[in-house]
This record gives sequence, C-alpha cells and structure tokens, in this order.
Amino acid sequence: MISYVKLGVRVIAWYWKYFTQIRPLVGNGGIVLADRFIFDDIRVDPLKYRYAGSVSVAEKVTRLLPQPDVYILLEASEAVLVERKPETDPTQAARMRDAYFALVSEKTDHYIVNTEGDREGVLRKLEGILSEYI
Repeated sequence: MISYVKLGVRVIAWYWKYFTQIRPLVGNGGIVLADRFIFDDIRVDPLKYRYAGSVSVAEKVTRLLPQPDVYILLEASEAVLVERKPETDPTQAARMRDAYFALVSEKTDHYIVNTEGDREGVLRKLEGILSEYI
C-alpha cells in the first residue's frame, strides 16, 4: 500500500512541476531536457525506487500523465555498460538494457543512439536529433 501512496505523491508532484515549470517554459519557446522520466524508470527498475506495487498499475498511471515529447535512449552493449559501471551485475545490465529497449519502442517519437563511439560523434548525433525535432 505504501508504494501506491508514494506513486500518488509522485504523480501529484509531477503534475505540479509540469504545470508550474515545464509547460510555461515550453510555451515560451523553451526546451526541457531530462535524463530520466521517473514513471518509466519505475517500470524498468522498481527496486531502485523501492516500489513494491504492481508494475501494471504504474504503467496505467504513467499513461495518464503528460509525457515527454521525444525519447532518446543512449545505449551500449552489456560489456560496455559493465566496464563503465563496474558495480553493475552483467545479468542486471542486460535485463535493464532490454527493458529500456522495450519501453522506448512503445513510444512514437523515439531515437536510439549508440554511445560506444567517440564522444564527439555521439554529441553530433544528439545535436542532429534535437535540431531535427525542434
């Protein structure tokens, strides 16, 4: 039950932030970049958020919220993920990578950018995506 209360509090906080900060900024021609959308993260990694409720409930609640306009998944192979973050279990890295692929594939406006190349090349790809989108 506590997980559902936490989810409800997060939903209220998201609506508050969206209507008081994000929407006015975007309405004035601004752009908002976020590294994560917490409600999608809860579906991928409920343990991280200490969410013990039903993932399908979180999924349904997420559909009711204002969504990001575009999703960009920065991806790499499991080996690279573990190399960059050695404390990550390879099995967990593979599971989460697959979960993020599945999640992003559900979205209409999504891009997948491989980050295994040089940093400048990745930044150019991201600039191109954002320029095209804007």
